[in-house]
Amino acid sequence: MILVAPDALKAYALGVFEAMGAPRDIAAETARHLVLSNLAGHDSHGVLRIPTYVEMADTGALMPSARPEVIREGPTSVLVDANRCFGHHSTRVAVDLCMAKAAEAGVAIGSVRHSTHTGRMGTYSELAAERGFVCIATTGSSGPEYGLVAPFGGALEQRRLRAARLFAKGVRPAEVARQLGVSRQSATALHQAWKEEGVRGLRQAERTGRPPRLTDQELKDVQRALLKGPAAYGWKTEVWTLERVATVIAITTGIRYHIGHVWRILRQLGWSWQKPARRASERDEEAIASWVREEWPEIKNTLAGSRPGSSSRTRAEPR
Repeated sequence: MILVAPDALKAYALGVFEAMGAPRDIAAETARHLVLSNLAGHDSHGVLRIPTYVEMADTGALMPSARPEVIREGPTSVLVDANRCFGHHSTRVAVDLCMAKAAEAGVAIGSVRHSTHTGRMGTYSELAAERGFVCIATTGSSGPEYGLVAPFGGALEQRRLRAARLFAKGVRPAEVARQLGVSRQSATALHQAWKEEGVRGLRQAERTGRPPRLTDQELKDVQRALLKGPAAYGWKTEVWTLERVATVIAITTGIRYHIGHVWRILRQLGWSWQKPARRASERDEEAIASWVREEWPEIKNTLAGSRPGSSSRTRAEPR
């Protein structure tokens, strides 16, 4: 386990965000928010988000140098346009304005549009509580590529049922993906659920609401499913990511977990974080083992004999 002091972590995050082009005050606020999330035990909304923010900036989904602006406001309401800046800052601006209005009128409501990831929502409620206010903070999505929760029997379920009809006709997952406009991985996951439970499996593949605790049997089922490897579910690389594991859990149990909860399940199963090792294809393990066994001890003894304080042939004789 690697332990890092909060101040050092904030300084690191601050440097990254400034390098991305964020003004210092916004960079500092975002860094502080992430570290506070880690300290609160919500690692899914902590500093592990930094690489995602860098990718978002590279694609234009996040504008680090932008600042939010007030579009419309009244005595008890305010609308803020985030302009795709760091969502932690734009949300904080909206909360501060609401508290100022609530202090005068007793109640206020605010909304932020064109926002990026807002971080841990509890942070804003805690901020308001410290100042004597009650704050209910909610979020709908993190950008145009993320959808809201679909109602029962809505478009998403109709698409899954259409996939079931195609599978019943013998259509392969790759073609189903093309016809439905989804990824091959999603089509493969739907196909797996359809094979195991038929139409019922597709109806239950996307439960909404707070996910229930997995039973011991469901955990065993998830373990067996993961041991099959990512390729069994249509992924091209043999690497388990949290998103992939969440998909497999949904296929196996019918329960959709946020990636922040997926890691807890993996720890229950005894899995650990691993970085794939890169090794040359011509690597000779037998030759390496022989070198470590026969050559390295002699080299180590030679190095030990040349340390400061030992005699040396090149040392000048005193006059």
